[in-house]
Amino acid sequence: MNEYQSNHPNHVHQLVVAVSKHYYASKQGELKYQQKPMEVPLTQAHAATRCNMIVFALRDHCSGVFYSEIAFCPSVPHARAFLGRAWAQKSDYAFRGLPQLLTIPRTVQEAFPSLAGDVQELGVGLVDVTSGFQSGIRDVRTIESSMPIVINHSVTQAHKWLRHICTSRAEDASRVRGLSKIELWQSRVPTIRLPPVGWGDGLPMESRPD
Repeated sequence: MNEYQSNHPNHVHQLVVAVSKHYYASKQGELKYQQKPMEVPLTQAHAATRCNMIVFALRDHCSGVFYSEIAFCPSVPHARAFLGRAWAQKSDYAFRGLPQLLTIPRTVQEAFPSLAGDVQELGVGLVDVTSGFQSGIRDVRTIESSMPIVINHSVTQAHKWLRHICTSRAEDASRVRGLSKIELWQSRVPTIRLPPVGWGDGLPMESRPD
């Protein structure tokens, strides 16, 4: 792919998985914030001693619609399981379907070595993140900037709040004919192809050498 653009919704999706530098879950199961940055590499998240928050996000490059989930160390779901849910039919969110192309940052490929091959088996091509497409890290900042409202609340509330953020941001105006982002996605998405039912379910995070 020689040009840095997507031609329609579900042409290019951007995946990002990142360990939060500031958010974690307390022993009581509440979301907490720490001003001093915590440095936990994604490849070592499964061995973390603290329950650092991990952000999973998938953005449609054309429309700007995104789907996101959070998890907490050391119980880290496999990125394939996240993609399976992101691409699946959802009762409360129109965004769904496999892309033609997917960007996977190097840090994510290192943490989940089988992921690239798994998505390629679905007929999804890969685009080098450095080729001009942003890695999607802005979605992590968007999510973290919205989290103060649920600090000291249960992580269950944090999960629900994040789902609200995804759907409400999808209603933001796009730059095309006054449509919202989700309206742009719905009006221009071609034939939708869903992943096989249960694709990625139950996969643990791949173990990494120390």
